[in-house]
Amino acid sequence: MTLVQDYRVIDDKELEESDKVPSSGWSGRVWIFVLISVLLVSTAVFLSMFLLYYFKYQNRDINNECTTLECVKTASMLARKMDVTVDPCEDFDQFACGNFHKTTYLRDDQVARNALTSIVQDTKYFLKGILQESIKDGDWKYVVNMKNLYKSCMDEDKIEDIGLQPFLDSPQAKEWPTLIGRKWPGEVTFDFNDVLRRYMEIAIQPFVSYEIIPDPMNSSWPILVLEEPTLGLSRENLLKDRDSAILQAYETYLREMAEVLGAEASVAAQDAKAQVDLEIEIAKIKATAKERKTLVNMYNPTTLGEIGSKFTYIDIPGAIRAAFSLVDINVEDDQSVNNEFPKFYSKLAGVLRKAGKRAIMNKFGFAYATRQTKGLSKALRKIYLNFVTVYLGITDTSQRWEVCQGQVEYVFPMALAKDYAKEKFSEESKKYINSMVDNLEDAFRDQLRDADWMSDNTRQEAYAKLEKMTRKIGYPDKNFDYEDLEEMYKDFTMTADNNYANLQVAYWNRYLEHLKTLRKPVDKDRWRMAPFHTNAYYSVPDNEVVFLAGVMQPPLYSKQFPDYLNYGTIGYMIGHEITHGFDDEGRLFDKDGTFRDWWQKDDSLRYANNCQCFIDQYGNFRDASVQMNVSGTNTLSENVADNGGLEASFNAYKKLVREKGDSPTLPGLGLTDDQLFFVGYAQIHCEKATLERKKMHLAADEHAPGRFRTIGVVQNSADFAKVFNCPVGSPMNPEKKCSLW
Repeated sequence: MTLVQDYRVIDDKELEESDKVPSSGWSGRVWIFVLISVLLVSTAVFLSMFLLYYFKYQNRDINNECTTLECVKTASMLARKMDVTVDPCEDFDQFACGNFHKTTYLRDDQVARNALTSIVQDTKYFLKGILQESIKDGDWKYVVNMKNLYKSCMDEDKIEDIGLQPFLDSPQAKEWPTLIGRKWPGEVTFDFNDVLRRYMEIAIQPFVSYEIIPDPMNSSWPILVLEEPTLGLSRENLLKDRDSAILQAYETYLREMAEVLGAEASVAAQDAKAQVDLEIEIAKIKATAKERKTLVNMYNPTTLGEIGSKFTYIDIPGAIRAAFSLVDINVEDDQSVNNEFPKFYSKLAGVLRKAGKRAIMNKFGFAYATRQTKGLSKALRKIYLNFVTVYLGITDTSQRWEVCQGQVEYVFPMALAKDYAKEKFSEESKKYINSMVDNLEDAFRDQLRDADWMSDNTRQEAYAKLEKMTRKIGYPDKNFDYEDLEEMYKDFTMTADNNYANLQVAYWNRYLEHLKTLRKPVDKDRWRMAPFHTNAYYSVPDNEVVFLAGVMQPPLYSKQFPDYLNYGTIGYMIGHEITHGFDDEGRLFDKDGTFRDWWQKDDSLRYANNCQCFIDQYGNFRDASVQMNVSGTNTLSENVADNGGLEASFNAYKKLVREKGDSPTLPGLGLTDDQLFFVGYAQIHCEKATLERKKMHLAADEHAPGRFRTIGVVQNSADFAKVFNCPVGSPMNPEKKCSLW
């Protein structure tokens, strides 16, 4: 979604008032005089405020000012988001992002826009160009299949012609009570465990859910994890008042979907209501966000046989064995399992008894239908849009080509990334980012050294973890040649004229691939995200930081940017991911990614005390537009990473300046290099969102909203206070500061 700044010369209210202006005579001359006077006074006020800001905060060397075209463009990129009439010591988010807030508008299909939006949209257009190219003689087979999938999705007329029949012909549709009618013959013979096994074989998991992940006690080998099932809405939304707009919209969505698929209206209404009621009961026994933050309590090693003995009302071992039999894997009773939330499966029995057979069977039916039919016809897409309008606040869906590109990204992620990585991320940039990671690790090592609350025994363990931390930058160095991709996607045969069938092939192949990983060593060379994604992450079991080519694009990184800007943006992100290895969750794992307590007891207590400062600070931030506070507990890991990451990046940048000297200053901004470092950081978090999105974010997201990510960090930064000359006690320089790393 292109980030377009819409500068309005005059707003609607001013246009209305202009109709009242006399066109001639003395009164007109008075009006002109008054207007000129107002403009002169306004200009004088603006100029005085700008000069106050300029002389108070600027301390730059104009002889080192860069006047190249790239520098002018970069300065303009920063300036058009800023509101320099705001005192940065009063509200740094408004100073750095004020004009972004004023001039940024959300498209009808957008829930939010931020600094990453323009990168994401540029990436989409680049990938669109690849997919729209005609198939040529000599194209690799995976390229042909990739383009066929895209073409089949774009052919909406063909999709409508094929219609709903492929779904309606499935065994699952034929046994779905809502479609059968009010009288359901299957109720007499209903066998819950038989249904559980059959639907587990097709990866439908509405009551029992499992995953395959690296074993926390041996990250080189996988383990089965028994999880709580994912519901149609988040726990927080399901536990709202029953007549809330979101729950009513969700119920309407289920009802209308069932009607389009052929259900009688009154039956669809009855069953949709029962489904929402059932999901509410399941949500009540699911873990809270706070409980999910306590990883120690989520590690409950057991075996599959013990799971069967403990939960006798439900044949979990039989369902899991049914799934793995598809790839000829025998899962014995001694199979290691981590039961994340034993209380959930203890309480599920009561929920099932209360629900009744019809509601339980319908849960399988609705789950299958939602996966298989979303977007299958224009009527179903309209129903979904009505739901997300209430849920997210958008009034239009993405353009068709974006939807179809999303399908290709899901099915052929690494294949689609090949040409993107080659074109968008040079070897020169890869070397530069590698050097930044080196510098950030050195800076974070110094922060470990300076953490005076930590004992030497714990510090040595922390040094060892940092030393062994690995990295992936840009795109894979292995298994990324054309021949590798041909082998990777050899079973993904796509046609140009049947999108529904193509997606079934994709679902099935990906599912089987995932099942096979249970008996293979963890692939440390595997990339968890495709390189075109606008993201970076820290992998706990691998003790590894990953920076994708898609995130290292303007305005977050450019080889044309001065060092202070690159360090304020992508440098901060590098520091953020490094710090995740030592946040409240990452610190529970050692240098090998093993779940092990390597902390001295007193150090753990002091760590928790330091974290409480962040919990209290962020928990007091309030978004007045929705009357909700940030959850300091839910967002703790990200807040620790933000604060530690920016500290490390600023220190690494200052060390670089001492070694190689200052970079040229950007023209026309009146800001020093150090000040621009912090502006770059803040502008990463410039953000605009719908009210619905804000509520969802504050209720459940592990990240604080962008405004509070900016304010929270600069309030804790002595460096920020120094470079902007902020008085002690000013809003951005409080006396009490939170510090960990």
